Amino acid sequence: MAKTVANLGEKRDIHLFDSFHGIPHLGPKDEPFAGIEHDGLDEQLVTTGVSACSREDVARNIARWGAAADNLIYHEGWFQDTVPPSDTGPIALLRLDGDLYESTRICLEYLYLKVTSGGFVIIDDYNLTGCRLATEDYREANAILAEMHTVPGGEGAVWWRKD
Repeated sequence: MAKTVANLGEKRDIHLFDSFHGIPHLGPKDEPFAGIEHDGLDEQLVTTGVSACSREDVARNIARWGAAADNLIYHEGWFQDTVPPSDTGPIALLRLDGDLYESTRICLEYLYLKVTSGGFVIIDDYNLTGCRLATEDYREANAILAEMHTVPGGEGAVWWRKD
């Protein structure tokens, strides 16, 4: 996304929220996937180590792709800790890759209201039970009727345009 913004000659802030420690343990509304199982832990916000990638590696990848780093704003930590107090300003494109119910729910709860009218929402992990339930619960609770579309080649990702 940062590369596309740069290619278009746009100067927009791009907020990146991530723990950089991997996916946390499953909650009660999530089903096992990719080697992540329910393990009976009471503490969900402990990493499983799956999909861990350091902030430094992410920054190196972004630089390798040729995207400018000066408009990237990193929010490091669990979504539950970093998303609610964040001040992103208006959002033109909200892309969520939270995998789990709670991660997706918290992002929708605090960031969807900032999506501008006509802005886009992309949910990467809609094929995962927890993510799909969080998306459906949020859309129903907030009477969001915008048609969802599948992302071609997106392996279960969906998108919609905010009315």
